[in-house]
Amino acid sequence: MSYFRGVRLALLTPALLLVGCSDDDGDGGFTPGENAPPVVNITSPADGSRFDEGEPVALGGTALDAEDGMLGGESVVWSSDKDGILATGTTVAVANLSVGDHTITLTATDSDFATGDDVISIGIDARPPEPPTASITQPMTDDTFAQGEQILFIGTGSDPDGADLEEEAFVWTSDVDGLIGVGRQVDSNTLAPGPHLIVLTVTDPQGLTGTAAVLIEINP
Repeated sequence: MSYFRGVRLALLTPALLLVGCSDDDGDGGFTPGENAPPVVNITSPADGSRFDEGEPVALGGTALDAEDGMLGGESVVWSSDKDGILATGTTVAVANLSVGDHTITLTATDSDFATGDDVISIGIDARPPEPPTASITQPMTDDTFAQGEQILFIGTGSDPDGADLEEEAFVWTSDVDGLIGVGRQVDSNTLAPGPHLIVLTVTDPQGLTGTAAVLIEINP
């Protein structure tokens, strides 16, 4: 009986010696039986890319694990050094990155909790301010009024950048009589006879302007 136990031990010894041994050159490679971390690669966008504020940024990458195969879903996480966790999954679009330079990291975690990552740098440029809009709702083009008749001027405007527009931001003028009034709603009965190009000018806090115009007639 002891003879057979000795034979079996001799057969198993080479396999036992392989488990946990390190490679000869000491380069830190993985030994047989050790879990390898995922290999992660960011495929888009290109390193150094720049985007405008609010522009969607398409993030794409791959994560391959020797034991688990291709990884995805919750095991793959995108993050920014400025904005924190962005999304999960190998392909996502992010449109709310803050202005400035970002280090984007794609991190993958396998079933044994080994992690691998890849990193790129991108930039988000501040969107230039946009001019306000202006619209005249009253009077309408080709409206006719008698001289001395009270005319009501009503307009609207908004700022795409989100600023609140004060009444002073709305200025009404006539190409014949000059300034008519200030505010979203003004009235006048002093316009001279003849055709008038009525212009509403809206000015935002940055000094940018938007205009709207109508052509009316004042009969003597």
